[in-house]
Amino acid sequence: PPDPPLYPDDPSQVLEFIDWFNGTWKGPPNRIEAELAKPEPDEKLIAELERSMLQSLDRVENMLSRGRYLVGDQLTAADICAFPFLKFATLHDPEDDELFHLVLRDRQRDCRERPRLEAWVDGVNSLPRA
Repeated sequence: PPDPPLYPDDPSQVLEFIDWFNGTWKGPPNRIEAELAKPEPDEKLIAELERSMLQSLDRVENMLSRGRYLVGDQLTAADICAFPFLKFATLHDPEDDELFHLVLRDRQRDCRERPRLEAWVDGVNSLPRA
């Protein structure tokens, strides 16, 4: 098992974040991808969904003001859940042309500085891999 564990003794904050992330955060990029696949995408809907994604990034930036990771100062399942998606706010392989990854890259970059998010992405990305 991981040391420290990915779920603290009181896992409520971690579970709450994962529920929010899976239920709220993931919806807009999935809907944008589906909309872009249509012959005539609804640009107004896409813009609305983009705004939602950016509001979520602002929420994450605020969460990171309380610690190095999403739920405090230790890596938890919340970070593991979010990293594969949020990393596209600052990282991207130029050869990666998967539509969903392009949605994440293009719709999470609004030129606003989110230094905590950037530091979190860099920190999690630099963790040793098993």
